[in-house]
Amino acid sequence: GANDAGGPAANVSRTCALFRLHGCPVMFYANSQTLYHWPDEEPPAPPTVPGTELVGCRIQIVHPQTQAWEAALVLRFSTSSHQHFLQLEASGVENSFDLRRLRYRLLDEGPTADDGEALAPNQTLAQGPADIGVRVQIWWPKYTRFFSGTVSDFDADTRRHTVTYDDNDVREYDLAAKKYRVVVAQGKAVASRTERGS
Repeated sequence: GANDAGGPAANVSRTCALFRLHGCPVMFYANSQTLYHWPDEEPPAPPTVPGTELVGCRIQIVHPQTQAWEAALVLRFSTSSHQHFLQLEASGVENSFDLRRLRYRLLDEGPTADDGEALAPNQTLAQGPADIGVRVQIWWPKYTRFFSGTVSDFDADTRRHTVTYDDNDVREYDLAAKKYRVVVAQGKAVASRTERGS
């Protein structure tokens, strides 16, 4: 209308005036967040990034040179330099990064699952009827997380497991070709975290 003060063209003009006055906003990544500030302002403090708590975890970082997500294992942490030493999975190269300045995300939830179930290392399903009743967590790439359920059946002909999720959703999988973890059942560490290719 008449009181729009020029409509969209005026908005662009006001934005350009802000850029002339303050310069272009500075963008940086910190703890998987994109943060902005004007060049003449004090930059916001980056969010806290865990230090030694990440040692032993698998993470993905946006590599500063390639700008692509790369999986890595956190080997150690230096408190003096606040550098995490990572072994990049694709190349095997070890390098140090300040994760306060990079986008990163966890690939492993660590020794305990989201719902508090304990995980025990180096166990797999038997790929047979013995798997019925075993608690598992299945990786869902769409949601980038594991969901918990129980193996409720195994078909020996098709080699497929039936998993009944905690929300009563029932799915069939060839778990030999699925990323999953086996968890503690009924207070006994019958099996553990195990990851298959998705």
